Amino acid sequence: PNNFVGAFTDANFLGVIVLATAIAVALVKLEKNTPDDVKWTRILTIQIIQELVHVFMMIIDWIIFVTPFAVASLIAGAIGERSDLGEVFTQLGWLVTATVVGLVTQFSVVYCGLYTGFIRSNPF
Repeated sequence: PNNFVGAFTDANFLGVIVLATAIAVALVKLEKNTPDDVKWTRILTIQIIQELVHVFMMIIDWIIFVTPFAVASLIAGAIGERSDLGEVFTQLGWLVTATVVGLVTQFSVVYCGLYTGFIRSNPF
């Protein structure tokens, strides 16, 4: 990309990582070169980055909160387009059954097996 914004828009993760590394190195050098009477937490760049972290975390919290509703609406839309609802709910039942069987199997085989292997005692 021609600029650093292009790396974000083109999903060029290598460019984003290089940019983030360069900014981090610059901030570390800035921290080392600050005079003794200037506190690191009072530097405007650090304050801006801390505020941006709070903003991005708030946005991520919103995305995490909205995701189940978005997935439910996508599933409802897919179910609404189908004409044979009996087949849809049969397939949905098999999906739920397979998920529960997979979770129980993982718990009983993997977790209990690791517990038994590392602790050398019965997990029940």
